[in-house]
Amino acid sequence: MICWKPGLASKRIATGKHSAEVCIERKCPLETRTRFKEDCDHHIRRNVMQPKPYRLETRTRFKEDCDSAFRSAFATTSASVGNQDSLQRGLRRPQMEETIMKQAKLSQRGYLYQRLKSAVPSFIYWPAVWLIVLAVFIGPLPPTAPMAREAVARADLSRGGTPLTAKDYIFPRLEQLAERTVVRRTAAGCIDCGEVVQYRAFNGTMYTLTQFSGKNVAVLLPDSWMNGLSRQERRTLIDRCDLLYEHLKELIGEEPAGSGLLPIAFVRDTCGWGCGYIGAKGVEILDADWSLDIVRQDVAAGNLPGVVVHEMNHNFDVYSAYLHYLPEHGHAWTDFMDTYIRIYSRMGFRDLSPEEIQRFEIRQKYVPYISDETATWEDCVRDGLCQNRGIIRNYVWAALNHYVAQLHGARAILGFMSFLRNYKATHRPPTSPEAKEDLRIEALAFGTGLNLGCYVDTWRWYASAELRARMTAQYGTNNPFCLDNDGDGFSEIQGDCDDSNPAINPGTTDLVNCNLRLFTEPPDGDFPNPQPLTYPARIVGRITDNDADFFTFSLPTARRVKFTLQSTPDFGGCLFIYNRSGGLYNPLAPCVSKGGLSTRIYDLAGGVWRFGVELGSQPGRYSVEIADAARWPVMWGTTEPPAFQNGAYRLMVHTETLEGVLETPTHVRFWVSGVGFVGTAPFASSAFVNWMPIGSLAEGTYGYRAQLVSGPIPVADATAAEWFELNSRKR
Repeated sequence: MICWKPGLASKRIATGKHSAEVCIERKCPLETRTRFKEDCDHHIRRNVMQPKPYRLETRTRFKEDCDSAFRSAFATTSASVGNQDSLQRGLRRPQMEETIMKQAKLSQRGYLYQRLKSAVPSFIYWPAVWLIVLAVFIGPLPPTAPMAREAVARADLSRGGTPLTAKDYIFPRLEQLAERTVVRRTAAGCIDCGEVVQYRAFNGTMYTLTQFSGKNVAVLLPDSWMNGLSRQERRTLIDRCDLLYEHLKELIGEEPAGSGLLPIAFVRDTCGWGCGYIGAKGVEILDADWSLDIVRQDVAAGNLPGVVVHEMNHNFDVYSAYLHYLPEHGHAWTDFMDTYIRIYSRMGFRDLSPEEIQRFEIRQKYVPYISDETATWEDCVRDGLCQNRGIIRNYVWAALNHYVAQLHGARAILGFMSFLRNYKATHRPPTSPEAKEDLRIEALAFGTGLNLGCYVDTWRWYASAELRARMTAQYGTNNPFCLDNDGDGFSEIQGDCDDSNPAINPGTTDLVNCNLRLFTEPPDGDFPNPQPLTYPARIVGRITDNDADFFTFSLPTARRVKFTLQSTPDFGGCLFIYNRSGGLYNPLAPCVSKGGLSTRIYDLAGGVWRFGVELGSQPGRYSVEIADAARWPVMWGTTEPPAFQNGAYRLMVHTETLEGVLETPTHVRFWVSGVGFVGTAPFASSAFVNWMPIGSLAEGTYGYRAQLVSGPIPVADATAAEWFELNSRKR
């Protein structure tokens, strides 16, 4: 492991003299990188990865944290890449390694050339200079360039044994469902009451596992995980999985097929890092040391590993026959649901708020499509012809739901799911892509209560004449989100976040975050060097050969600043930050290759800061966002040990802050592990319910949590669990 020690801009030299321990000691700025499940989901096997306890960077993923697997994935000899979408989709390991190494080498050589050119202005010395430059170009590149290591590591996640399938999900056949292990509750509620059971895996292998039952799910652990997880970590994993199931049931309105609890089994061989049935109960997670390490990190933070979220979303893909038409539509569904369930439930991620997640989704999935005026549903989604323009069909399909959710809120998505549920109960599935899109648009119209004809036109999407007529008959023609009230040429659906002020529109502010001032490079010119920015800001520019763009901004006080660099769609390079003395501030710089996006968070002092976007592997267009990073997670309330009186437990929560709460809460609901939501109280600074457990509950440890809601909508995450003992004398 090394520290990345750049010189100026992206023209850097990698040095190998700094160990991982030195990096930790010097507190190298942590990397926060947001990615998706597909980036990591390529059939990893325990005998491939043997992670070591390096801790140089922290990555935030929605599949989550492949870091542990990355750390040691350099010794294997074979590669296989699944067919999931990813930022490096379609690249085999040698291709990826070659591409990124080229980028690092170009950066290194460009840096040396510029330094020599500036240091030796006289033409007298140039023959000697060119000899030095030539020697550098011929010389070997240090093999430890971070971008190359990162890409190679990500590619190495695709290694492993022969998978059951090319995907991480299975459409179960009737005989598979008939043969599946039906997991019954082993003890009524007790979260620590484990029982040794025999489990038949998806591939027919029998395992001896220890089962722990919740209300909705059963977590089945091998001995290695029984020893590897502390009791507290195991409790959190079980309870969080149970709560995720409950939130998905609320949102989707239907449960996966199959009787008994939803099994989440940790086994030594399955169809990916995780594997899940489509529309039916059943999740398997790979039993490996690195997998255990990732899960421990997430549950220690009170969160859930993304692999569990992803596979359970496959289980809840209960409308697949009515929505799917893409070759990989199972992952178009999860491209929406993996992150939206974190937004809906307010769980967020370890250092990303639900609002930041939603903006990220719009930025990555919606903006590339909507910004390309030639892109259409027919070409880019149905026929998949736009990937070379950075437009990924699964992402675009998911983006429409994300955009509606951002514009209209969770109630619109609840209405969307409700329409699908009722339609499924009375109709056979549509058979063509066009008919399935008609159904989806009609369901979104029901969720918003509006005629979405102008949305379809803005999105350059498909909607039949019959659907347009039905929407007009049902909702009329007046959709306020389609009106341009300030006469600036933009409506809200087109990205105008203040339709009462003509000075604010997508031409002056960012399409995703209207608090950002927009700076666009002139079509036939260049940014000044440096370009002063008004913070927070969004930059849209392009890098040509031997080019770099530099910017300055001022912070009145110290704050956490999030930098997001995106290739749109062809740029390959890096973003480097400088301190006031001109030295490099971020050894772990955000870098992207074609179509990629990288987000990192830094703690910056007040004052003037300078950063540059510079060429790496390929010139092209890019965008940068700099803005405050939200403080997350924010724990809104605290619980206290329950008092027992008059045969009931008093469950109480005290509100500490409403920071990060979606909207004004109306009620507080209380959750008991293994039991479910047991009561609701009107919102107050201190709220409580008296819970009387039923007689069939087993003695043992239980935990309770509180969650703020506004009507049926969660507006804050559930609090940390308050654990207590239930015994027969208190009934």
